[in-house]
Amino acid sequence: MADGDKSKILVSKIRTDLGDEAHKLIRTDLMIYRKLSSYQMDWSKRFKCIKEVIQFDLVANQETYPLETKVVSINNLSYNFSYSNKPIITEITKHDTRQIQLSGSNLFEAGNVMYADAYVQATEDDAISGTNDPIIGEDYHELLVKAVLSEFIYLRKDFMPLPEVERRVKETSYAALAINRAVLREANFGPIF
Repeated sequence: MADGDKSKILVSKIRTDLGDEAHKLIRTDLMIYRKLSSYQMDWSKRFKCIKEVIQFDLVANQETYPLETKVVSINNLSYNFSYSNKPIITEITKHDTRQIQLSGSNLFEAGNVMYADAYVQATEDDAISGTNDPIIGEDYHELLVKAVLSEFIYLRKDFMPLPEVERRVKETSYAALAINRAVLREANFGPIF
């Protein structure tokens, strides 16, 4: 699929479900794209819907590594190296300082890398448009459509109310978080069962 094709499909679904009323209520696709983008930005912050792996090149004697403002939370840290006799102690400091604090940085060598599994917030740069697909996972695409349609519940009673849509977003997000935690636990400590 070309860039923007998924976005165009979402807009088409919304226009189809709204039927003839769509042209009266929403004159341009830009209005729909703005609504979709707004939900993507909100959900990515509140429900941790967008996961990214951020790479940090470690530097000897550097103990702090700043986080980008779009990072909502860090789920896991991993490294491309290990020291059998000296563990690396990490602390992810609070959002007011927005950094990762490491100890044992005097042991870092060239080529050492830290990977952070981060949940990030969509920004204006990630706005959904005719040329820019949603960065939120495909599990949420149908929910984006339902969220926009919820704004027109007065037209059709079969549209899902927004609180119900957001409950489903939350369930989808928490299910993904639970899977990530189970995989993390098994990877670090052996099988869970």
